[in-house]
Amino acid sequence: MPSPSVPPLSRPTRCPPPTSRTPTTTPTCRNSPGSSPTCGGWPKLADGAPERLTAALAPLVDGYRAWIARREAAVDDPASHLGPYRLDAADALGKARDAADRISAGISRLATDPVARAAFGFANRAMHLQRVHTKAAAGRHNAADRLLDDVLSEVDVPANRSWRPFQLAFILLCLPALADPDHPERSDDRRSAVADLLWFPTGGGKTKVYLGLTAFTLAVCRLAPASGGLDPTAGVAVLMRYTLRLLTIQQFQRATALICACETLRQAGPSRWGATPFRIGLWVGGRVTPNRTDGAEVWLSERRRGTGLRAGGGGSSHQLTS
Repeated sequence: MPSPSVPPLSRPTRCPPPTSRTPTTTPTCRNSPGSSPTCGGWPKLADGAPERLTAALAPLVDGYRAWIARREAAVDDPASHLGPYRLDAADALGKARDAADRISAGISRLATDPVARAAFGFANRAMHLQRVHTKAAAGRHNAADRLLDDVLSEVDVPANRSWRPFQLAFILLCLPALADPDHPERSDDRRSAVADLLWFPTGGGKTKVYLGLTAFTLAVCRLAPASGGLDPTAGVAVLMRYTLRLLTIQQFQRATALICACETLRQAGPSRWGATPFRIGLWVGGRVTPNRTDGAEVWLSERRRGTGLRAGGGGSSHQLTS
């Protein structure tokens, strides 16, 4: 019996890949603490009294709530075409109001909690130090004969020592839970525990936020009393995880600059910040750095003898080039 003829498979029409044009995001806004060095500048926030801090930071949450109100009113505007998406808009606005409440709680915590206020001041001073010295080091890279103080005076300008609005808002949002180990947002209860994600395009300033929160956390640990028989100044306070090797090394260099700034502040005030130095470590696997101390010692001895790296690799102990 002859087999039925099967029509040849038709080649699908090749379609162009989906594309979308994303508008540029500008991380500034008018009349907010982050956009004005007089309000969001690190030196001013570092030494602010409770009432001055509240006055400087309150416009940030007030402006955010006013923006939420305008978005809420726009939902019913026919020109917005949001009618079919009212439930989604209501959900997004509800989360925005929750975020505004958390930012407000951060401001209140600074006004009422001396430990949080001292840690916030420490973080702002550390951010100021690391930023201007990093800029100065870069400026002297090709002009090593220039005096450091001269370059520092050039780069220590308002643009290099202030928060952007979203940076300051995210720090205030996370601040209460970082200052209080018993805060509900750190609970084991999934209904109240919070893991915050900061999303912003590349180059927008996310790393500054993480570094600021790191400095705040380190300072809180140094000021906190012993809990459960544990010394809060010991152990690992912050973990930073990156998935790309090149990004890991670059971020490690920036984090190390912050730790140097924190250590400078600790040495200037050991009675407050403790006798234990601030330290930083890096673990990226044996192909990048030696996994053990004796492996690092072998690598260094062979490097000094000029024999180069060990056969089969083993990683370099030198991850900071400047």
